[in-house]
Amino acid sequence: MTVDLNPPRGAASEIERALKEAAVSAEKLGRHHHRRLEALEALGDFYARRWRWVEAEPPKVQVLAAKEKLFGPEHHSLAPAMAELAVGYEAMGRWDRSEAVLLLALKIFERDAVQNSVAIADTLAALGEAVAARGRWQDAGIHLARAQKILRIVFGSETVAMARLLTRWGAAASAAGEGALARSKWEEAETLSRRVSGEQSPDAARVWVCLGRWARDRKRWTEAESYFRRALTVHEGAEGAWGLSVGSDLLGLGLLFNATGRFRRSETALGRAREIRENILGPDHPQVAEVLGPWAEALAGRDQFERAEDAYRRAWGIFEKCFGPESPALLRTMNNLAELYFRRSADAAAERLLRRTAALSEKIYGPTDPATTRTLRNLLMTCEASDRRQEAEAVRRKLAVPPDRRRPAAAKRMSMI
Repeated sequence: MTVDLNPPRGAASEIERALKEAAVSAEKLGRHHHRRLEALEALGDFYARRWRWVEAEPPKVQVLAAKEKLFGPEHHSLAPAMAELAVGYEAMGRWDRSEAVLLLALKIFERDAVQNSVAIADTLAALGEAVAARGRWQDAGIHLARAQKILRIVFGSETVAMARLLTRWGAAASAAGEGALARSKWEEAETLSRRVSGEQSPDAARVWVCLGRWARDRKRWTEAESYFRRALTVHEGAEGAWGLSVGSDLLGLGLLFNATGRFRRSETALGRAREIRENILGPDHPQVAEVLGPWAEALAGRDQFERAEDAYRRAWGIFEKCFGPESPALLRTMNNLAELYFRRSADAAAERLLRRTAALSEKIYGPTDPATTRTLRNLLMTCEASDRRQEAEAVRRKLAVPPDRRRPAAAKRMSMI
């Protein structure tokens, strides 16, 4: 089946309907008939291209199950599909499943490919990122070091492929809380990219975005802005003023402006980033939602609370549809919407939302994860602000912190995730 998986926006719903009908019709031919598998693959790819992973997962899993039944659990056709499915699990925050399918893909690649295959190196890098996100940095380092060894054998040390691996290595280290190592790897990647591809290469610019985030998280504002602006200059030269990478650079700047209270500048940068992503990816893509949250924060910083709430709720709807009701991106949006309610003195609404977010966060990450404790601290703040002492004490016991005799001021900011 040959289908345009990137049709004009207005035609997408018609393509989706046709793909669904084809999958249902092919079901009559038998569960393992090649036409059914082709229809399901096309439907899964249609959703995956739009990062609608909640809808992409079922057809992709059905195809994998059928091929495993037909060809055996280690057939070479399974590995690429598993690696792609792992991307979806990562986006949905289901790191355990991402790791599981990557391990299966790695086993197949190791059996069928040459020992030092690029496919093996790519899978090892993805596996390193997955286990780093689960807090197992030692295992992540082993996978990434092995990927580096393979790329060195295949391409040599002075290559763009090596620079990109170092960039991923830095991202994995950052996710595991290894900030110093993350910076070291990104600086290696920057030096190598500039040496191999030139002083103003897009690969170097991607590293500058990572270094900008690193500096921003450490409140090194001037350094962070310098990195983002350098990346923006390179990407505008390579892609034009409305390129997708330009949108990512503007998002980085917008988050920086929010953190430093420059909300008008943030609203402008993020508004343009939102338009870029909507024009290229469509209005319901999760990368659009990624911008909507910070844009809402900028609007709230300028007391445009109704517009901010609308933006948060729009992001909520996109994340829930694409990634499911328990994704990290959705939890961040819920927490930040609760913060908006708290700032508007809608304490009851904030408390209800925070209780729901805290329960989900504890289920996904566990009771001691920083994301869970941040949400619980925000919940404690709402309880104390409205003199709900019994409820506050219950939350305090979960946090294992002593009572705070000072009632927080109504304007106090919550911890945003």
